[in-house]
Amino acid sequence: MDKYSSQVDLIREAFHYQSRFADSTMVFKVDFPVLEHPLFPSLVKDMALLSQTGFRLVIVPGAREWIDSVLGEYDITSQYNGSKRITSSSAMPFVEMAAFHTATRFMTGFSGSRIDAVIRKCIWGRGLGVVEGVDMQHTGTVDKIYAASLSRVLELGMVPILPCIGRNSTGKPYNVLSTEIALQTAASLKASKLFIISLSGGINLKHHKIPDGIEIGGNDKTTRLSPHEALSLLEINPAGAIRHWRSLSLQCGH
Repeated sequence: MDKYSSQVDLIREAFHYQSRFADSTMVFKVDFPVLEHPLFPSLVKDMALLSQTGFRLVIVPGAREWIDSVLGEYDITSQYNGSKRITSSSAMPFVEMAAFHTATRFMTGFSGSRIDAVIRKCIWGRGLGVVEGVDMQHTGTVDKIYAASLSRVLELGMVPILPCIGRNSTGKPYNVLSTEIALQTAASLKASKLFIISLSGGINLKHHKIPDGIEIGGNDKTTRLSPHEALSLLEINPAGAIRHWRSLSLQCGH
């Protein structure tokens, strides 16, 4: 009986979620390793279903690992300043190629579910310049999000996909962190939700104290959390374990 009660509660929760957030904007930043996972087609189908039921979706694909692969294929070695890639002039065309390749994979997946998706160049970027004495070359940051252009696409019922490339007023391209693009896009569109989908991290038994009654999957990670369960989780875990997600929320204006 508990099993069926849980299923009914999940259905009720889904209907409540749909009625609460229908017609709202949601930004999804998806790390590249997720695209290589066998369940990636199922993820795209779930996103397509969200779009079909009235949610306005924006997709920001991560491309770091695929950029590494493409540059390696052409014998181009990346230098780093901290965690940021120094994108040289010789590397930039291949970075663009890799970024748009990942975006195309989403567009192809959505077309299979009869959802119109479009790759948009809506990121106004600028170079980072010299950081701690190091010229970052074609590595950039978000200067502006063309929110009006994105909104027009969303009003047409389409799903915009944003590669990790920003351009300045003369059209010069820059390699921009996809996480930064997702954060700035969510803030510019006043999105109701920002999701970061990754194969790493997550809430699991190894690194977190899990309250009794929370559902745990075969990989020792939580499979779903109710708002009440999430609050319980925050109460019994150190502040440092949740600081990162709080900072993301603050940057998005929530």
